[in-house]
Amino acid sequence: MNTFNRNLNVNTKKYTLILISILLLFSNFASKEALAATSYAKPADAIPVLKITTHRTPLTDDNKIYANGLMQSPLAIEYKLGSDFINPRFLIKERYTHNLLPLDGWDVEHEFNRLPHFISNIGGKIRRGKKPPLRTNPVRLFYITNNTGRSDKIDVCVELTVTNKVTLGEVTRDTCDNEEKKNNAVTIHTLIPVIYPTETFSLTLKHQEQKDKFNKKLYIRYYELASKTTNKFTLVDPKRINIRKPNSAGDVYSMPYVAPLRVSQGDRLFYVEALKNETNSYRRPDYVKDTTNFRLNTKNATLVKPIVKLAAMYGKEMPQNIWPSSTKKQLSNSMTIRVIDQYGNPVDLNLTISGWYLYFGNKLIW
Repeated sequence: MNTFNRNLNVNTKKYTLILISILLLFSNFASKEALAATSYAKPADAIPVLKITTHRTPLTDDNKIYANGLMQSPLAIEYKLGSDFINPRFLIKERYTHNLLPLDGWDVEHEFNRLPHFISNIGGKIRRGKKPPLRTNPVRLFYITNNTGRSDKIDVCVELTVTNKVTLGEVTRDTCDNEEKKNNAVTIHTLIPVIYPTETFSLTLKHQEQKDKFNKKLYIRYYELASKTTNKFTLVDPKRINIRKPNSAGDVYSMPYVAPLRVSQGDRLFYVEALKNETNSYRRPDYVKDTTNFRLNTKNATLVKPIVKLAAMYGKEMPQNIWPSSTKKQLSNSMTIRVIDQYGNPVDLNLTISGWYLYFGNKLIW
C-alpha cells in the first residue's frame, strides 16, 4: 500500500471514530432529556382522564342509601394513563379534607353484594336506575357503605397514583380539590335503617294433625312465616336456625335432636324445625309407611313465597326410640330468625316455648 492510501485510511478511521463519538454524545444527551421529561411528567400528562361518578343510580353525582352497613353506593372511576405509565392504584377520600376512607362509619368495598344501589320510593318495587354511559376509557368500580345507623352525608373523591415504567417514579393526581363538582366528587346521603315490628310478619297455621292411640299422644303443626308488606325478605343465615334441606324427593324426616328450638322433660317433648322453602313433605319421628307424613301447603293465593317453613311438634308418652327421654329438663326454648329486606335492613323474629306453649314475639301461637 502506498503512503497516500495509508494516510487516507488512517484519516477515514479517525473521522469515523469522531463521528461515532458525536452521535453517542447526542444520543446520550437526548436520552437524558427524554428521561428528565418523563421523570417530571405533569399529573395531567401521566393521567389525562380522571373522573368519579355514581354507577347505575338515578343521578350522576348524588345517591341515598340506608346506614345499615350492607346497602352500597357504587362509584365508577373512569381513567386514562399516559403511554409510559402503569400500575394504577386508587384511594377513596373525603373531598377537600383528603381524609382516607374507612372513616367514621364509612367504608369501601370491592365486591357488589347484589342489594339495590339506591332506595326506591315506588311501593316495594326496586328501580334499577339508569344505565351507565358508554365509556372508551377503563372504569374501576368501588362500593361505599355506612354502618352508623343515622342520617349522614359525605362527598367522596378519588386519588390515583401511577408508576413510570422507565424511571419507576410515581405520579399522583386527584379530584379532591377541584372546584367543579361534576365528575369530580360523589355525594352520598344515608337514611336511618327501617325498623320492622314483629306485627309486620305473619306466622300462619297451614296444617295440623294429631294422634292419640293407646294413650300415645302426638300433635304436629305446620306454619309459614311471611311478610304482610310488599317488601321482600330473605333469611340472613340459614345455618343459624339449622334449616333442614329436603332430599331429592322434597321430603324432610323429622330429627328432634337437631331442632334449634326444643324443650323436653321425661317423656314429653316440644320442638320446632325450620324447613327450606323447597320442602314438599315432612315426615315425623314415628313415620310408618305413608300413614304419618303430610304434604306441606306450598301454594299461596297471593303468590307470595314464605320466608321460611316451620314444623312444630308436641309429643307425650312416646317411646324412647322415637326421641330421647330424660328425667332432667333439656331447654333450648328460644330461636331467633334473622331476616333482611331488599335493602339490607335486618329484623330479628323470636320464637319461644314457655310453659309448654309456643309464642311468636309476644303472641301466643300454640
